[in-house]
Amino acid sequence: MQEYLSQVVAKKYLAKDIVELSVKPVKPRAIKFRAGQFVFFRIGDAWKAYSIASPPADRHRLKFCIKLEPGGKGSEFIKNLKSGDPLEFSGPEGFFYASGLRGDYYFLASGIGVAPFASIIPDLLAKKFAGRAVLIHRDRSENGLPYAGLFRNLAAKNPAFRYVPISKKHQNLTDCLAGLGINLPKSWFYVCGGKEAVDGISQALLKMGVPEERIRTETFLYSDRRAV
Repeated sequence: MQEYLSQVVAKKYLAKDIVELSVKPVKPRAIKFRAGQFVFFRIGDAWKAYSIASPPADRHRLKFCIKLEPGGKGSEFIKNLKSGDPLEFSGPEGFFYASGLRGDYYFLASGIGVAPFASIIPDLLAKKFAGRAVLIHRDRSENGLPYAGLFRNLAAKNPAFRYVPISKKHQNLTDCLAGLGINLPKSWFYVCGGKEAVDGISQALLKMGVPEERIRTETFLYSDRRAV
């Protein structure tokens, strides 16, 4: 993996426990990656993975959407970062990307699992793919839905894209697929979030008759070894 030295250029709270971190690579000055990939931040003597939440078109500035967990080593590190601070990272890594596939895309995100879709969906729409894309995002409340404004704006400008936010805690993401006229043989399903959510959604999709090879998942584990 390539190692990078970067600088924090902006940090803002999207919700009380969700931070958007913007960094610019300094050495090297740009990074080439595919939408949906992640990088590893150096945090002391450990490396922690975070999904890139910005499209590959901007190689000189990356965004990350990060949920702060009480007492988490990575969360404490992120909370203490400020504009101008140096940040080392390595990457990119991961295979959770959508480019190159034909058909319709259904993106299902639970909580902070929406982060990679903030990279994937703008990139996909910019390439004017032949198909349609739907993002279904569930969280505790609409105030806790990161990038709702971004996705609403994309939906308003792109007839091929539909955004479905869910603020009801007990509503199933897969229930929202009903009535969408899904053509299973030509559709791809991308699922991202915590392990329990990803496993549950994947099983529900299989019960719907979605072929296993058309389900792609990215699980966020709240530890020092995977994306959070």
